[in-house]
Amino acid sequence: MLKFGSSGIRGVYGKDVTLRTAAELGVALADHLLKKVNSPLVFVGHDHRSSSPALAAALRSTLLSRGCRVADCGLCPTPALAASVKSLGANAGATITASHNPPEYNGIKLHNEDGGGFSKIQERELSTSPTSNSRISLVAGEEESIDANSKHSSLILESIPELRRRKVAIDNSWGTSFLVTPRVLEESGIDILLLNGIASSKLYRAFKIDRPSQDSAVAEWQEIARINDLCEIVRTTKCGLGAVHDGDADRALFIDERGSVISGSNTVSIFAKFALSTGNGKKVVTTVAASKIVDAIVEKCGGEVIRTRVGDSAVSEKIRELGASAAFGGEPSGAYIFPSISLCPDGPTAVARFLEILDWANCKPSQLVGKQKWVMLETSLPCANEVKQSAIQNVIEAAKSSVRGEVTLVDGVRVDFPDLSWFLIRPSGTEPILRITAEAKGSSSARKLLRTAQRLTAVTQRR
Repeated sequence: MLKFGSSGIRGVYGKDVTLRTAAELGVALADHLLKKVNSPLVFVGHDHRSSSPALAAALRSTLLSRGCRVADCGLCPTPALAASVKSLGANAGATITASHNPPEYNGIKLHNEDGGGFSKIQERELSTSPTSNSRISLVAGEEESIDANSKHSSLILESIPELRRRKVAIDNSWGTSFLVTPRVLEESGIDILLLNGIASSKLYRAFKIDRPSQDSAVAEWQEIARINDLCEIVRTTKCGLGAVHDGDADRALFIDERGSVISGSNTVSIFAKFALSTGNGKKVVTTVAASKIVDAIVEKCGGEVIRTRVGDSAVSEKIRELGASAAFGGEPSGAYIFPSISLCPDGPTAVARFLEILDWANCKPSQLVGKQKWVMLETSLPCANEVKQSAIQNVIEAAKSSVRGEVTLVDGVRVDFPDLSWFLIRPSGTEPILRITAEAKGSSSARKLLRTAQRLTAVTQRR
């Protein structure tokens, strides 16, 4: 039986993804699509991990043997494949990548017709599908090649106006973003300082730190990319903006002209304000882990915040459900979704759109973010995977009986208080821990609230 990944990686994912895994997924995916359409068209692309080309070949050949038509997109960022699926009318897509994770991992991300990831319901259907590869179609499918990188670049350029000339530092993290982001910016007249722009199978630049950032999403980036190096480069070379992508370019993190990191929640707010001011939709989709900063900005613009569980796939699903009323969706991890391009998080589009916003607002990046009173803190407690659900159920019961706040259960347990402070306790999708996040106005209030959430969690775990 196929095993699907956590909320962080939608699709098959892990250290043990093999050629057999790819073939079994090909069988399940083909049978899933053939129930709805004859001779479905599937786009397949991959990143540059050493195992990715072979996994892509195994997936393509299996899909062909089951009667699917297949377009080989070759080496490409995840959002490039997703955007091509949507714009060129494919029935589904698959990207061989483990995103921002270490090179010993790999995975297969699945895309719907709109570019968004497969839902949990779809994955459950695939996981229960027979994966025997013995049934071969009497009429094999046809294979072609698609330049997803050029298509994605064209879609981005068509979606933005002419940009003012400025110098921008782009760190590709040795990932696939170098196939799209530099091309888009060069054709827009931007002067690029390109860092780590050649793909390498050793893309993951991990080094351990003590999570110095108060913003959990920024702290995560500090573990997977040399953010401090990029900040110094932006500052000393007087760039107007800096941006870094993860391995498959579905994320972006921004550095202002002073060399300071713009938090993920602030970036969601910036994109949301622009979308609400220039588009038709009035709803902004983000997760329960995003800052209250998002609510303040969106409500000031006359919009409404819709919160989902953590994970860009959940954000995509809600945007799909809301349709034209959704103006924008994103989460603090650096995953930003622009529905006009696709429902896949899109790092290259995010960079181009951020530059468009700077021109629209006629200001510097640091001026897009006002002084913030909200302080967000995060910590975690060990919790074995097999007892996570019971631990969360204990937290729910304790919160309802002992905490004077509004309890919501979208993802774990979130408690909102009358002063607009809140804390969130939820199980990690990738580690044997419970994640605890707290936000309040001022550092002392945030620390106090975090300690309250820690005590609540620790007591319930001892039951």
